[in-house]
Amino acid sequence: MKQILLIGATKGGVGKTTLAVLIAASLARAGKSVFLVDGDRQGTARDAMAARAEASALPSIDAAHCPDAKDLAAAVNGASAEFVVIDAGGRDSAAMRAAMLCADRMLLPCPPSSFDVWALEDTAEIIDAAQAARAASGRPPMVVSSVVSRANPGRSVDNDETSEAIDASPSFSCLRTVIVQRKAFSAAASSGLSVFDVSPRNPKACAELAGLMGELFPNEVDLWR
Repeated sequence: MKQILLIGATKGGVGKTTLAVLIAASLARAGKSVFLVDGDRQGTARDAMAARAEASALPSIDAAHCPDAKDLAAAVNGASAEFVVIDAGGRDSAAMRAAMLCADRMLLPCPPSSFDVWALEDTAEIIDAAQAARAASGRPPMVVSSVVSRANPGRSVDNDETSEAIDASPSFSCLRTVIVQRKAFSAAASSGLSVFDVSPRNPKACAELAGLMGELFPNEVDLWR
């Protein structure tokens, strides 16, 4: 049975597209069939997959650009891949709301800044509305987790306060992994790759991504390394 993961947020600049590409590429590296759905009108995730294909990186990852809600739902529901990764949001859009009705799990990236923490409240309201719609249609609730993304390196008061703010919300839980703002992540993702695919590897980036993958997919064998 396919697993559908949404990486979304109502605010831009949180690192959702970078994480969507990194996660999709890591799953492909682990031998899983992956379908990446880009629900953002900018199409950045789609462009990253085009760069991956142009470089003939293997295994290949199928991708579709679906900023329209109906097209997104049709693409996700019709996918035959083991894992569907959806990149949606950057704002409150019909595509992201449609993705919330399709997804089994949602990952909400949140950088350690006041503006991003304040945006969590708006996102929580949208998530709650989606959960109510799912319940009304007899669908199980979506598992929603947030991760501190684009974080400050080392121990940081801002990182800790962001984790505490996430934990205070009844709408989602905070993952233990913290994703630091690293050039290694953006460089790999812009080529449609995972940090595990790049040589030489950045050990800290690989450890952080491995931690995130382990929390998102605890039942999968750690083959992405």
